[in-house]
This record gives sequence, C-alpha cells and structure tokens, in this order.
Amino acid sequence: MGLSVRKQKAEAYKVNQEDILAYFNKILELDPKDANAWYYKGNALARLGRCDEAAKCYDKALEIDPKNPNALEWIKAKLSITKNKENK
Repeated sequence: MGLSVRKQKAEAYKVNQEDILAYFNKILELDPKDANAWYYKGNALARLGRCDEAAKCYDKALEIDPKNPNALEWIKAKLSITKNKENK
C-alpha cells in the first residue's frame, strides 16, 4: 500500500470521526442528559487524539448515569492505565 493511499485512508477516518463528533454534538444539544451520547462523543474525541476532552465526556456520562455500562468501561480502562503508570 503506497504512502498516499495510507494517508488518504487516515484522512477519511479522521473526517468520519469528525462527522460522528458533529452528530453527537447535535444529539447533546437536544438532550444534554443523554449519557450514551456523552460516551460516544468521548470515543470520537479519543479517536481524534483529543484524549483530555474525551475523558471529560466519559466523566460526564458517569455523572449523568453512574451505572451506565459504557461509561463504566471507561472507569475500568482509566484505572488500568493509572495502575500501569504506578507500576513503572
């Protein structure tokens, strides 16, 4: 696969994530208490490399619904990352 093809695929992926982000922003304008929308917005942000913003979205999802299974996965991942950093 040539470099330009890889670059094109990467750009298409980025554009797709930006479209997904825009979609969830619209959903959150209509219903800012939609925990799943916050979670999926966080996923799009994370895929765009905007991890600090993503973390805030995951935290917002948990604030709205502390038992949200998607957001609880975020907590597990966050704890795992923290534990790995402490062990190094």
